Amino acid sequence: MAFSIPHCFKPALLLGLDIDPTAIRMVELSHRPERGFRLERYAQRALPEGAVSDQHIDHPGQLAEHIAATARQLGSQRKRVALALPAHAVITRRMQVPATIAEQALNDLITAEAGAWLTVTPDQVRVDYQFCSIDGKDDIDDSDPAQRHIVLAAARREQVEDRIAAVEAAGLIPEVLDIDLYAAHAACVHASTVPAYSALLMPGASMTQIALFDRHQLLYRRELPGCSNAEGSDTLQIAIAATRAIQLATPTGMTLAHIFIGGDYTAPTQLAQAMQSQSNTRCSAAHPFAAMEIPDATAYLVACGLAMRRTSRAAS
Repeated sequence: MAFSIPHCFKPALLLGLDIDPTAIRMVELSHRPERGFRLERYAQRALPEGAVSDQHIDHPGQLAEHIAATARQLGSQRKRVALALPAHAVITRRMQVPATIAEQALNDLITAEAGAWLTVTPDQVRVDYQFCSIDGKDDIDDSDPAQRHIVLAAARREQVEDRIAAVEAAGLIPEVLDIDLYAAHAACVHASTVPAYSALLMPGASMTQIALFDRHQLLYRRELPGCSNAEGSDTLQIAIAATRAIQLATPTGMTLAHIFIGGDYTAPTQLAQAMQSQSNTRCSAAHPFAAMEIPDATAYLVACGLAMRRTSRAAS
């Protein structure tokens, strides 16, 4: 899911820029059909407490300075970036539309649909849509070829515009605004067959999230209370809480194929082992570029997934 940002550009590789409450992470990738994605550069810079909260950017100018410093540390010649909003700041809905619908009619339909379930006025939000695949194929519904599937995404306008403004003030060009959990999941599954059902566990400094996916579609997300790094949670505590949340959220008849461990956690491999023991489901620490030496690889999942987005579109 990518919010539209008005810039004219040719399809090209983007930098992945992940902004969370504790750090900025940037990734530069290259891509060739015969070798896939390759990590070229990465950089990380800690943020002072209070610069970014889970819901707001409290000091946009200060954030822009830190983004610029991270870009200098990265040392890339690229200026165009993909960034993300936190999943809890975005409302998504899935719907069907006529396969032959004209663009203006589609925009009018989306505006009307969003207005029906948003609790704020249209001028307070940014709404975008993306055609989505069905059963790993295209977006045409096999049961009704006259219909296509789309996912709508809506977020408060200030959350979108504050991030865009900070990136532009840092001398970079924002082209894609994604959702962090979508980007992290894309990095998990890029090198393998996408499992029908999988889970993503993302421990972090301020919160720990669990998400269920049906291939690329986010089905469920929740925060695990008392399980953030700041709250001193241990590995077993997180594993027990996450397993219980997954069991409660998994629909009848759904069998998880894999649980990926990402996020900013000091011992992701140990957490994966604990999760596998608790859940009896295959688990692994998500290292999108396991063959390369990169400290805290799971913490770069969102940045890696963001850096892959435009390449995937340009190649398709």
